[in-house]
Amino acid sequence: MPVKLTFRTITGTDTNKEYTVIFKQGDDLRQDQLVIQMFRLMDTLFKKDQLDLKLTPYAVLSTGVNEGFVQFVKARPLREVINTYKRYNTDSIKEAMKEARPDANGPLGIEADVVDNYVRSLAGYCVMCYVLGVGDRHLDNLLLCENGRLFHVDFGFILGRDPKPLPPPMKLT
Repeated sequence: MPVKLTFRTITGTDTNKEYTVIFKQGDDLRQDQLVIQMFRLMDTLFKKDQLDLKLTPYAVLSTGVNEGFVQFVKARPLREVINTYKRYNTDSIKEAMKEARPDANGPLGIEADVVDNYVRSLAGYCVMCYVLGVGDRHLDNLLLCENGRLFHVDFGFILGRDPKPLPPPMKLT
């Protein structure tokens, strides 16, 4: 069972900054740590070429074979977003973003930077997950932040491994 912990840190002149992590036991986070390091490297290379894909490379620290820490990022799984809005027969993701960051003059009634964050992060993670052969993608391990950034979690299946016998080569969500 994961445990959410919040630490108050003091670094230099920045006092009482809170840092929230999830401690997970029973999960091998070494692969997650490797994938996030690769995402961070790709993000650096993209930015070097003036391409900011609005990625969310959160921190992962494996402290053993079956335990470790994951940085907490405030976001909702896409399954939760879709289930919340499907009863209204609406476009769930668009409605969630419109509710979080409305703008009558923005595209689709949403702040322009939120739409930009969503499109860029979706494109970036599609490409990076394809390159790394990330498997086991479903709506519980795709998360959406209020600022429109979409990101992936849970990287137990990479380099073409997948729990399903014949997974599609790429999924667009």
